[in-house]
Amino acid sequence: MTKNKNILIVDDSATIRKFVSFTLRFKGYDVITASDGVEGWDKLQKEDFAMAIIDILMPKMDGFELLTKIKGDAKLKNMPSVILTTEGDKESIEKGIKLGADSFIVKPFQPPQLLAKVKEYVK
Repeated sequence: MTKNKNILIVDDSATIRKFVSFTLRFKGYDVITASDGVEGWDKLQKEDFAMAIIDILMPKMDGFELLTKIKGDAKLKNMPSVILTTEGDKESIEKGIKLGADSFIVKPFQPPQLLAKVKEYVK
């Protein structure tokens, strides 16, 4: 197994992308970002990632659709995917888990919470 520390962040908020990127880079992870699901899917096809952190509400392709594509792809289906979103209602959480999300973090969140999830999946 490789020591892949590449993490893809897919979120339409530039502020969230910068905050999560800074938090993870500070701890030694390599971060690539995408501003919507279409861009995220494109990057997933071109590079290897240890995990993806995905927002739900995004233009072009939402996080649920991106997660469905990831879990339906033979190469990507085992990659851990964490949903990071403001949509913390029971229905959204259940849908995300049903579609294959490994974890769910509701915004606002604290960096230690995010880092704990990343450490859980990226060894």
